[in-house]
Amino acid sequence: MVAADNEDVQGEINQLIEDMRPSFGKILSSFRIPPHESEDLVQDVLIQFLHKRAKINSPKKWLRGALRNECRMYWRGHSRSRTTAIDTALLETFSGSSSTPEQELRVLRGNLSRWIASLDYRCRSILKLRFKLGYESREVAEELGYRRSSIDKVTRRCLDALGRKLAAALPPGSERK
Repeated sequence: MVAADNEDVQGEINQLIEDMRPSFGKILSSFRIPPHESEDLVQDVLIQFLHKRAKINSPKKWLRGALRNECRMYWRGHSRSRTTAIDTALLETFSGSSSTPEQELRVLRGNLSRWIASLDYRCRSILKLRFKLGYESREVAEELGYRRSSIDKVTRRCLDALGRKLAAALPPGSERK
């Protein structure tokens, strides 16, 4: 009797997954999730569903919402990794800890300074204090009147803005990640 019940549940889940396949495709497409990442996101959602299915009243609605949330989290993580890379590169470039030859560093610093100068006043101030003058986050917050708890978030937004400007400046056909 238990084996028959398990087969029924498995059959229902398989049918639900098959029914949801077009919706999953539309959601993944609307969020522009790369094909090589799509399957992992769907599998994560399905695993969550299997753990929570007893508490879920509307499985199709839940699955669509959960996949949308996974897609949002995917792009949020993707953005953070880009921001972290920009942060690291700026620190290395302006601190002189890079292994890049000095002449190239001067050119790179000049180009970065021009890109930073194209940002709004708040971002210019934060990035100048943080990267050119070497202030710690706490010192940047004190200097500009921010709360210590919010300066990292504001700095991250400024780095994101710089990253968008840098990405927009790439020549057509360049790899944008």
